[in-house]
Amino acid sequence: MKVYTSTNDYGTMPATIREHVEKALGGALGVFDDLLGGDVFELEAIVDLEQIVVDYDNGGTAADTVAPMDNAELLGDYAVLFYATNDSGGPCYFVPKWMVDNCIIVQSIIRATTSEHLRMAEENGQVELSATLKSILAHS
Repeated sequence: MKVYTSTNDYGTMPATIREHVEKALGGALGVFDDLLGGDVFELEAIVDLEQIVVDYDNGGTAADTVAPMDNAELLGDYAVLFYATNDSGGPCYFVPKWMVDNCIIVQSIIRATTSEHLRMAEENGQVELSATLKSILAHS
């Protein structure tokens, strides 16, 4: 797994990751632990999924546990997985699309996160879900 610790690493990041991080930081420069609450990681092998904790109560990882995260979405050639672990944020993981395509657990984490966000948005009155979508979410 590649680890990026500061904006000084922009030159070695793939464009998709760099653009996402730059946008999130709004032009701020410095150490990611200070700016984001954690480092930025680019996964290189399936075994790297064992380093992503998705269930802090039980210690489950992205290699063996499906649980919603604070953010899990497809972003170009990567999926970004994020779970806030402190007041500043937390580590941000970029999973290559080939890994997402070959790992049902990561696909399920993304679906679980999307479903949870939709449920919360409806509960807060931010969206009104159709009966069909409500039925799908009830079974996810």
